[in-house]
Amino acid sequence: MTREQLALFDGSAAYHAAETRGFDVQRFVESFEVLAEAEGGIRRLRELVLCLAAQGLLVPQMPSDGNAASLVAQLRRASEKTKADPKREAELRAGLEDTRVAPWRVPSSWRFLRLEQFSAGEGMFCDGDWVESKDQDPSGEIRLTQLADVGDGVWRDRSNRYMNRPTAEQLRCTFLEVGDILIARMPDPIGRACIFPGDERTCATVVDVAVLRIQVNFFDRRFVMMAVNSRPVRDAINRLIAGTTRQRVSRSNLAGVMVPVPPLAEQKRIVAKVDELMRMLDDLEAKQAKKREVQGRLRTAALDALTSAEGPEEFEAAWGRVAESWEVLFDKLPSVAALRDVILELAFTGRLIAPTRGDGQVEVLLRHIEDAWDGRKRKEALPDVSTTEGVPPSPAHWAWIRLGNLAEVVGGVTKGRNLTARDVRSYPYLRVANVQRGFLDLQVMKDIEIPREELPKYRLVPGDILFTEGGDWDKLGRSATWRAEIDPCIHQNHIFRARLVLRDLDPDWFSSFANSPVGRRYFENAAKQTTNLASINMTQLRNCPMPLPPLAEQKRIVAKVEHLMKLCDDLEAKLEAKEETASKLVEAVVKELVA
Repeated sequence: MTREQLALFDGSAAYHAAETRGFDVQRFVESFEVLAEAEGGIRRLRELVLCLAAQGLLVPQMPSDGNAASLVAQLRRASEKTKADPKREAELRAGLEDTRVAPWRVPSSWRFLRLEQFSAGEGMFCDGDWVESKDQDPSGEIRLTQLADVGDGVWRDRSNRYMNRPTAEQLRCTFLEVGDILIARMPDPIGRACIFPGDERTCATVVDVAVLRIQVNFFDRRFVMMAVNSRPVRDAINRLIAGTTRQRVSRSNLAGVMVPVPPLAEQKRIVAKVDELMRMLDDLEAKQAKKREVQGRLRTAALDALTSAEGPEEFEAAWGRVAESWEVLFDKLPSVAALRDVILELAFTGRLIAPTRGDGQVEVLLRHIEDAWDGRKRKEALPDVSTTEGVPPSPAHWAWIRLGNLAEVVGGVTKGRNLTARDVRSYPYLRVANVQRGFLDLQVMKDIEIPREELPKYRLVPGDILFTEGGDWDKLGRSATWRAEIDPCIHQNHIFRARLVLRDLDPDWFSSFANSPVGRRYFENAAKQTTNLASINMTQLRNCPMPLPPLAEQKRIVAKVEHLMKLCDDLEAKLEAKEETASKLVEAVVKELVA
């Protein structure tokens, strides 16, 4: 590990300078709580423990353990005495002759064996059995275990299929024995292994599960299982995966995967150490779960206090209590997203700020909007919003108005048109990926050709409100305001553009409403839906009800929302930095150890 990586790891773990290249397990363990803060930290720590085990870094090597070379020699002698197929055993013995080839660094006292060689002599390595539906019988006495039973180091015990003993014997099924290592040849993940614990019934298994029966006088079956599940061996298996629609690894390819072999005594000490560390991670996971449960209750109570606020004074009091407990209530990014939703819900139901006499009257604003249509090409005046349409309660001095009565709503450029013999020009255009919820992502822009005379029709101007048509649910009705970040710029037909007829109106008010829980509910209810997909058309967008406070109040609410969202931005930035630091700590170790 480099000095820079050690510094990054903040002294939590380091290599000894001693000849043993031993990993400082104690300091590593002391860092568990810090490392666990990374996204998926506990899972990655479990992977790291197995990785360390497979590289000989968890326990020190002891001269009294002997050398794996002698173990391999004993295994070779045992294989010579077997009554199995001589040709097969000759192949196994030939492979045992060269065990010093190391696909990754391990202690000098270790060796490597191909996976099939763990079964040399009296062992067994085979596929499960090909048992079709017609061969099964729910009342049968032979249980047919399946892929679902094979967890990553854990027997899941999920299958509920059976067959009769005569059928099993006719199919020449291989019956499982307690301690057999079962390896899944299909996802997910491919190559996961567990130990069969036994069952009250006689059991067989399906063809996509490989069965490895090792010789326990040479190997500790739990060490072999852990090694197969470790990152280095899993990576080797992943390189052998074949298939597109149904990925799998063949048993013949599994047979050649190299697995590390320490002396037997060291195998047992490694298993004991792994068990110890996994128990610690179990306790840490339980502690985190308890912490999340308590935080969840506190967060729910705090958000409920915000949403139940009857007016601005109650909201400010509730907000003060939330602000005092940022780190307790909001320690993960998704929790901040829930806070944002509460802020928007309050904003668009009139509970965020108090109205003032100087805000004006909404009836005057409605007349100004209607007057602004004079001289404009208008599709049609849409009917007023009815309270029966499910709009949420709002202050009595507000109004509800349809987007189509506020703005010109148009579609964008259709791709793939025949533009032969037209005078075309190429312009940057907005795709669905560019329009996110509340902001524009313009890092990757593409160009499209349109006839030169169509530029005025599709050109975006500052203040245009953009809405995405849909596709996946997260893309439905996303909205952002255009601020002429690129000029000229146009938009494709999967993005609608709404241009307010009264330029005094704040486009951010209407864009933020579309992104609020209230706005999202409208789009979800109005959308045309298929399996996992949803989309809105221009008619549905034009009919979207929009809350309309007096203009001055509208602008003050937008300013208040921006202020609160900035606080959320700052909180998210701190959480992201915290998660990134924890993630780098893990990655610094993983990168060095897996290399």
